Amino acid sequence: MRTVSGKLDGGRVIVDVGIQPTLSAPSTAVSSWEMPEIHPYRWLLDTGAQRTCITRSAAKKVGLLPRGKIRLGNIHGVEIHTAYSFAVGFWVSSTGLSQVDAETTYYALDPVMGADLKDMEDFDILIGMDIIARGDLSIRRNGTFEFTLP
Repeated sequence: MRTVSGKLDGGRVIVDVGIQPTLSAPSTAVSSWEMPEIHPYRWLLDTGAQRTCITRSAAKKVGLLPRGKIRLGNIHGVEIHTAYSFAVGFWVSSTGLSQVDAETTYYALDPVMGADLKDMEDFDILIGMDIIARGDLSIRRNGTFEFTLP
């Protein structure tokens, strides 16, 4: 089991996550396979969100290609957003801490079709139930959390 754990940040689960594009622009495609670059960002885990979202500035920085439009419901009603395909990953260690060090391993999940999100100050990726439902989430009253993936 792979586990990311830590302390809540202002009552929220905010941790480091890696983002990898799943599609390359034709001009940058290569004939042989090579490991895509992992871009580290801060994520907010949101059990009220059905779909994972990425801020517009992070999508641009990673070089994500738009994959069309997607309808998302939120507090303002249903809105049309740009869709992106990307892989989300976590740095996990035997101690469960998500801090990157010599004992840390990067664990990438299968790609998701996420949506764009306005730029935020505290985080770049909003992890929704499309990813949360792949694992087990525990939020404890002592101010800690644990997210375990198979």
